Amino acid sequence: MFARDVEKTPAYGQSSVEASEEPQVILNPTISNTNAPPPPVFDPDNFNPPDGGFRAWSQVFAGMLINCLAWGYPATFGVYQLHYEETLSLPSSQISWIGSCQTFLTFAFCGPAGRLADAGYTRETVLVGSVLAVLGSFMTSLCTEYWQIFLAQGVCTGIGLALIFMPAVSVVSSYFKAKKAFALAVAAMGTGVGAIVFPATLQYLIPQIGFPWAVRCAAFVALTMAIIANIILKPCLPPRRSGPLVEWDAFRELPYLFFSLGAFLNFYALYFGFFYVSHSPFVLAYYPVLTKDPRKMGTRFGMVQTICAFASLAGAPTAGAIIDKSGGDFVWAQVWGGTVLLMGASMVMASRIASSGWVLFAKI
Repeated sequence: MFARDVEKTPAYGQSSVEASEEPQVILNPTISNTNAPPPPVFDPDNFNPPDGGFRAWSQVFAGMLINCLAWGYPATFGVYQLHYEETLSLPSSQISWIGSCQTFLTFAFCGPAGRLADAGYTRETVLVGSVLAVLGSFMTSLCTEYWQIFLAQGVCTGIGLALIFMPAVSVVSSYFKAKKAFALAVAAMGTGVGAIVFPATLQYLIPQIGFPWAVRCAAFVALTMAIIANIILKPCLPPRRSGPLVEWDAFRELPYLFFSLGAFLNFYALYFGFFYVSHSPFVLAYYPVLTKDPRKMGTRFGMVQTICAFASLAGAPTAGAIIDKSGGDFVWAQVWGGTVLLMGASMVMASRIASSGWVLFAKI
């Protein structure tokens, strides 16, 4: 309906008395319909995801491909480390900064990438990340100087891997409720596959066709995985447009706080194995039980990954410095890594106890 406002104003050439006899009608286009229903409010407690079916398991497959690329490819840096030490004639601690920068950016940009995924820009974020990751891989094959390798492999590839990983975790977890742990574990299997495929590809092809073409072959494999994942990946949750980039209140929750500390310590020592023991693949399986609202999964998990960025940045150079001081002996670096991992495991256990008590078997 339109409200009708009557205003008596004198027309041109009329006196105020004459104008008062001929009121001027002005239409005020104010919509007064108060019967429109309010927009639906998302209730995480009553949200029932598919929890199975072809579309849900296809997202798990896409998550496997992305984990294979996002975490299997960095596991290859042990092969790169050996090659760079031979060709660049630089100390191992300096070369390891390339891998540390890549890992740091992969973790650091998980926070913004997770928030973009929660806001509904999952596919756009993954597409941009795929372009950066593949472009950085191809450019690495052309590099001959340290700074070139640092920019291509460390910076470009690192940011790209972050942008593809975090949205995939958010999407896969949103399709499952009762089977969420199993689905995420299956998706995390891609990490182990990638940690075998990429290093084995490089180790076999470098003596056969040389380093540049071996890296290009690995980049073509990454390109194939990225294309398939971009086609399959589709979010199912409504976007959460509003909300901060960092939810500081999350650190008031003891399970989240202990989990963050444990993740920091674990990743501080974990990449010693990636960078210096190239034949030892690890499966990185995080179960993101960090919030009951699935629309906050990307933000909460991205915050933890950003914290881990600083641990991964310093971890490998610390191990490299210990090895250099020990004259190439790995013993003290292994002692350091084992001690830090034990401390991290104790923090994760504290998170579990704070979440569900001392119950041996509990569904979180």
